[in-house]
Amino acid sequence: MKESSDSLTLRPVRRDDCYLLWCWANDPVVREASTNTEPIPWEEHGNWFKNKMESDTCWLYILEYRGNPIGQIRFDQIACGEAEVSVSIDFSMRGRSYGTKIIQLGVKRMCRETNLARFTAYIRPDNIASMRAFRSAGFCKESTEFRNNIELYKLVRQASKRHNSSITPIR
Repeated sequence: MKESSDSLTLRPVRRDDCYLLWCWANDPVVREASTNTEPIPWEEHGNWFKNKMESDTCWLYILEYRGNPIGQIRFDQIACGEAEVSVSIDFSMRGRSYGTKIIQLGVKRMCRETNLARFTAYIRPDNIASMRAFRSAGFCKESTEFRNNIELYKLVRQASKRHNSSITPIR
C-alpha cells in the first residue's frame, strides 16, 4: 500500500532499489552527516541491503515525486515499541521540505501499520537541515549522546495513536 500526499508517494523499497540507496548513502553530504563518514563499498552495501530486506525489525520506504524517487526513510526497531528513524533526500531535491514530508508520511504509515509507539532520530548538531526536518515533523530533543566519539542529538516523537496490529516488515 502506498501513502501519498499531493504528488508525493511513499512506497516500500524494492530489491531493484539497492543501487539507488547505495548512491544516496555515498553522497558526500550524507556521509559527512553519518557517524561513519567513510564511503560504503558496493559489496558491503549489498550485504546490508539484503539483511535489511529480510529483517523482521526494519522497514524501508522510498519517497517519490510524480513517480520519481527522491528520498528514503528507514525505521529500525531498537526496542519493543520503538524505532530509530533515518532519512536521506536526493541532492537535487534538497531544500524543498521533502525531509519533513517523508518523515510525516513515514511516521503516519508506521503508526497505522505497526504497534510502534515512539520514534527516535540521532542527528549531528551541525546538521541543520535534518534538525529542521525532524522538528517540523514533531520531534523534540530529548538528550545528547555520543556514538563513535561523535556528538549526536537524540530527537524523539511519540506515535500519534497506538495500534494493536502486529509489526510486519516490508518485503
